[in-house]
Amino acid sequence: MKKRTAVICMCFLIVCMFVGIVISGFFQREIDQQLNSAREIGNEKGGRRNYSERGLTDIEKEEVIKIALNDRKVKKILEDKEYKLGTPFVMTLRTREGVLLAYPTVGISIPKKSDAKLILYPLVDLEKREVIKISHEYSIPPITTEEMRGEEQEEAIKIALGNESVKEKIEGLRYEIVSTYTVKNLMTGKKYADRVKIHLNGTTICYDVSVNLTKKEVTGIEELPSCWTSEEEHEKIRKASRIARKSAS
Repeated sequence: MKKRTAVICMCFLIVCMFVGIVISGFFQREIDQQLNSAREIGNEKGGRRNYSERGLTDIEKEEVIKIALNDRKVKKILEDKEYKLGTPFVMTLRTREGVLLAYPTVGISIPKKSDAKLILYPLVDLEKREVIKISHEYSIPPITTEEMRGEEQEEAIKIALGNESVKEKIEGLRYEIVSTYTVKNLMTGKKYADRVKIHLNGTTICYDVSVNLTKKEVTGIEELPSCWTSEEEHEKIRKASRIARKSAS
């Protein structure tokens, strides 16, 4: 009888262990499914797929370009403009909450007159086949300035002081020409603008006047909080200014 009871107890324990293993396996599968679901949701928030780890395939790169160029907002920005496409890549962004999001994108460069470039980055959702956001940045070439000399300096001052808008700003006020300079591309030497700085005496106001020596016209006037130069340069520019005023009168 005792042996029979022992066998029954042993069988009961084995059954309980088996049921425990089955139940444990079931819950483990549930946990794994929940973790996988969480990963999928995380990847969706990070660009639908985990591109940041595996990168983009050639087919996905082609799709990124196609979706980006077919976007209504991108089309409007690129309308009647020349542009250049970069190689699609994965852009990682951090939200205010500190969450990292990864989205496929492609850089679209739009050249500007000054050799600066506007670069668009349409962030693409490949599963929804749509652009969810357009980031951008400006790429500005290195520039340098050179002080103008001789006849070019005199002509630039003459054009600046002869402009009606400039006359309105300085009329009846004491002023002096504190600088005349040319803005150039540091790498290529290409000239962007010739400028004349006019300081209103007794104030911090300084007008930076852009002139076109070829067309003999003012192309822009910018008000600066201050302007300065060395005393030696002051004297040279005062002399050029006096000559320009005499020839203008």
